[in-house]
Amino acid sequence: MNRSDLSENWIRRYELIQQHGDAHPDADSFLVAVEELDNLIVSDPIVALDVLKNIYLRTKDSYVLENLGAGPLETLLVAKGSEIESALDELLLVHPSFGGSVLRHVWWDSVDQALKEKYAPFCEEG
Repeated sequence: MNRSDLSENWIRRYELIQQHGDAHPDADSFLVAVEELDNLIVSDPIVALDVLKNIYLRTKDSYVLENLGAGPLETLLVAKGSEIESALDELLLVHPSFGGSVLRHVWWDSVDQALKEKYAPFCEEG
């Protein structure tokens, strides 16, 4: 699946869950996007971050963005935080609202303390 389709399918899954609940059968048809993004986090974290950026740029739906932060972005920071740090810095420089829209929804308990302290100022809502 290309990055554009991956982004769109991930968004669509969470839109369906928001509208109909996670038991809705159509939401399962987009589960492959979640699994593919999870695989990218492990195999190519920079590409995974790029997909997260694409999702962010394609939707302003707060439910989708909350799940993006508390889901794959959190997983990415825990598993590969040091590997994506420069790319995340660049993303926040170009799109500072990513912090308040997505990054603020990360549950920081398992994230490296240095990253937590570094990115805390970007987590203001707005």
